[in-house]
Amino acid sequence: MLSMTFKKSLGFVAQSLRLMVGVPEYSAYAEHMRYRHPDQAIMTYEEFLMRSK
Repeated sequence: MLSMTFKKSLGFVAQSLRLMVGVPEYSAYAEHMRYRHPDQAIMTYEEFLMRSK
């Protein structure tokens, strides 16, 4: 149980650091698109990176 909590916390820290330095989070984008805009196509990872520069 402790190791799963630690891994989850570490994931949140890593995500926060990426956001602080401006690295976009593709998985968050894809999840948002699936749930909030299911009728729209999800960009590929490469398209996402090109657009977010």
